[in-house]
This record gives sequence, C-alpha cells and structure tokens, in this order.
Amino acid sequence: MGLVHPGSVIRNLQASDHRQTPLARAISECGRISKTLHILSILDDETKRRSLLIQLNRHEGRNKLARTVFHARKGEVRLQPAYVLCEAVSESFRGLFASGHQLLL
Repeated sequence: MGLVHPGSVIRNLQASDHRQTPLARAISECGRISKTLHILSILDDETKRRSLLIQLNRHEGRNKLARTVFHARKGEVRLQPAYVLCEAVSESFRGLFASGHQLLL
C-alpha cells in the first residue's frame, strides 16, 4: 500500500461537477444533510435563535465601530514613526502632571 498526500485526495474530490466521483457526491450530500439539520434545529429552538441574534448584533456592532474608526483614513492604517508616537505620549503625560494628577506606583 502506498501513501497519498491529503491535498491530493481533496483535489480529486473537489473536481468539477461533471467529473465528480460517487464518493465526492456522497460526501457533498452528507454535508448538505448536516447543514439542513442545523438550520431546522435553529428554526425549532427559540433560545438558539436568540443566541444567534445576539452574536449577529455583536458582530455588526464591531463592523460599525471599525467603519467609524477608519472613516477619516478611508480604511487605511497609517503607521507613524516611533519618535512621533513617543512625543505624543510624553505630551499627554506632561498635560496630566501639569493639571495636578499624580503618578501612583
């Protein structure tokens, strides 16, 4: 018996539809059955639906925050040189100490 790389097996199973082997079709159908059962369980269980809605809202909120944060920069992250960042941080600390805040260690 010889050895076969997993990538070769997957590549053969993922061939175009007109060349698909019976094994590949059977695996596809099993995947569809599993997906259908999952969708039916969500439709049947209200707690699952609410949980998914909460997750969806959380994800959409994160995307909204990302769009808002990157709006001014048109979605680009621009890195500043380290010395510019250090100057900004030191200015912030100077402002804090000048206004009477104390550093607690």
